[in-house]
Amino acid sequence: MITAGLFAFDGSTSASFAYSYDGNHYLGISSESIGFFNNSNFGYYGSADALFNVKSINDWKIDLLVGPVYRYSFGESGVNVNIAVGASAAGTNDKFSFGIGSYVGADWSLTEHFGFTIGTKLGSNFVELPYNGNSLSVKGDFYVTPLIGVNFYY
Repeated sequence: MITAGLFAFDGSTSASFAYSYDGNHYLGISSESIGFFNNSNFGYYGSADALFNVKSINDWKIDLLVGPVYRYSFGESGVNVNIAVGASAAGTNDKFSFGIGSYVGADWSLTEHFGFTIGTKLGSNFVELPYNGNSLSVKGDFYVTPLIGVNFYY
């Protein structure tokens, strides 16, 4: 994520605390990379989450979300609102799933290279492939992941 973000002319990488709910309660960390080319308001979004069930450390998941992003800037205030829609995927200890997801968040730059971020990811990984060899199945696996963290601008 970080190296992909470095190829953009304008962007940020964040490290965040994340909570996720998909029927179970998960806590963990998240990293988001947002890049914009030629100072436009359109670019790319990519994120990866490492999350653990609060009731069982053996129940974990890795979530990914990639897609195009739109940025709205509030002038010289240093506040940006970012909206992304794209493909999502998740891997757990017993299955792989994928679907569609979205991100809505805001970041506030305190300095040229540092700031804060807050946002929420919503989506559904509706196609599932268990590791035990069964075939693909369609299942609604809705998730919501609010996050808060620090942003590093480049």
